[in-house]
Amino acid sequence: MSSINMVALSGRLGRDFERHETADGKVWARSAMAVDVRKDAPPQWFNLKAWGKVAESCLTHGHKGRRILVRGRLESRTFEGDDKKKVTIVSVVLDDFPEYASPPRRGNEVVDSANDEWPTGDPPTSEPEDIPF
Repeated sequence: MSSINMVALSGRLGRDFERHETADGKVWARSAMAVDVRKDAPPQWFNLKAWGKVAESCLTHGHKGRRILVRGRLESRTFEGDDKKKVTIVSVVLDDFPEYASPPRRGNEVVDSANDEWPTGDPPTSEPEDIPF
């Protein structure tokens, strides 16, 4: 039986996408998004990663607080942390351009996404820059 690795999430970006380049010049971007599970529970946070043209789109349009729908696949990486303990990071690698919701609204009024309701909790901390791929 073959395996399927697909994920679709809807939520809000926890920070602007950050631009990165590999040693050979390939552009990639990363961010994190909050997904509300229940009103009485803190959001679930997911790391996002995009490559090439998808990354460029994310860098242009993906800003903190923006509602977003993403589709992609899960990717995990394991490395040794500064404290010599094994660390595993799971990210959603975007397969396609994210879909952004229309401008945030409160009633019939368009509001600035930075001032719109924001999930509680903090996004996951950034991955160390020196992690090899």
